[in-house]
Amino acid sequence: MTDNNIKFVVVGRPSDQTILGAEAPYAIKKTIKQEYIDNAQELINTLGQSSPYPELRDEAETIYGTWYTYCDHNVLSYSVLTNNSYKKNVAYDLLKEVCKVVYEETAGLQSGHASMEQVPIKDIVQNVCEKYQNERNVDKISMAQSKVKEVTNVMQDNVKNMVRNIHDAEELEDQSNNIKGNAEQFRKHAKGVENAMKARNRRLNILIICIILAVLLYIIVPIIVWASKD
Repeated sequence: MTDNNIKFVVVGRPSDQTILGAEAPYAIKKTIKQEYIDNAQELINTLGQSSPYPELRDEAETIYGTWYTYCDHNVLSYSVLTNNSYKKNVAYDLLKEVCKVVYEETAGLQSGHASMEQVPIKDIVQNVCEKYQNERNVDKISMAQSKVKEVTNVMQDNVKNMVRNIHDAEELEDQSNNIKGNAEQFRKHAKGVENAMKARNRRLNILIICIILAVLLYIIVPIIVWASKD
């Protein structure tokens, strides 16, 4: 693996096929730099004719190496020229970091010639590319970050499950309390029905007794009257 895996970085605006900034991470001859710029201009021209969109990723192999291109939400293009053996995922991570730093430097200004002229593209390219020249180290960092993200996601899932379990337990407790309340209401209602039935039975028994007494009186009284006449 050579020390110069990353050869050139270009920031462009495909909508009007303009290069806003172009730098190498190390000193190169003007003629070579111009060849890289001309090659990048061809890529931006092609990109501008194909209606680029945010998060677009493009890859093109040339005689100089492999160009990787990434478009941001303003549809600015960020391209890097690398050796053909350079890993694709690392190249796109580099472009995303360049994109992030450019936004921080422009501090929310509308991207254009005026604002981009104030952005230290050369310093950004040198600083970012210094980190990404050794792709193995970057891969290790990415793997560590992925592990951290994975563990974080697992912890978040565990917390969500715990909160969900607590919520479910509270719902079960509420349902249990509702069942207890309903059971108590049913018991009271059943007791009321029982008392009502007892009262009804008492009234019915009294009525039956009264009817029996009336019948007996109806039979006995005439007999007594008839007997007294004799």
